[in-house]
Amino acid sequence: MIGIFDSGSGGLTFLAAMKYRYPEWSYLYYADYEHCPFGERSPEEIQELTIAGVQKLFDAGATIVILACNTASAWTLRKLQTEVFPDKKILWVTIPGAEKAIELGFKNISVFATQQTVKSRAYAQRARILDAEIAVQEIAFSGDLVRDIESLLPVHHCHSEDDFSELMKLYGSDGWNCVDERWQQLTDTYFRTIRPIIDQQSQAIILGCTHYSYLRKPLQLLFPEMTLIDPSEESALRLADYFWRKPHILSQIQKTGEIKFL
Repeated sequence: MIGIFDSGSGGLTFLAAMKYRYPEWSYLYYADYEHCPFGERSPEEIQELTIAGVQKLFDAGATIVILACNTASAWTLRKLQTEVFPDKKILWVTIPGAEKAIELGFKNISVFATQQTVKSRAYAQRARILDAEIAVQEIAFSGDLVRDIESLLPVHHCHSEDDFSELMKLYGSDGWNCVDERWQQLTDTYFRTIRPIIDQQSQAIILGCTHYSYLRKPLQLLFPEMTLIDPSEESALRLADYFWRKPHILSQIQKTGEIKFL
């Protein structure tokens, strides 16, 4: 099974992208709703909670684990890969978002992310490894944004395939259809004041928190001149490429089409 970890419902945007494209694969999802959002916790807390969550997934039979939480990835990935689970496969959603911006040739990008993701400089560092001349503006948002997004979802805590099916009614080939007045108002509340800065300085926006993927359409309306890059979608595409290049890992992934929730 493909294990997916997030602090809450943000990682479901990655799971939805995977399930839409690869419905035959088997998935295992764990969200630490009790401690959501991670973005306002200390790096030490983030590491402790993420290690515990990843352990749950491996104990439950995951073959590979994807950190679908940018904050958890930024502060924990290296430790997970080199110290805690050196013999396991653990990937993250941050790299594909940065890589997509480089591939599209952008020289000035903005990243919307949590306070701790911005503090880690994960996106800026990755982008500048690929292009030393790129300008990266990282803008931090409070945990209230994540909480408000969670409150508008039709399923607040996703714990079953039925819950996920209900959530998937909002998802289609062009992303999340979170476009009614409530979603637009939420987007205006948090993002309208920074519009002049973004319009002057950026060519593209990376949604550096998987929770923000739900806002892609209202954000596109608010920033019509910007290219929006959704790491949840990019990660789904690149994970499939990774599997095709690693057939020995793909062969270990069950293909029952089942989704289990811990």
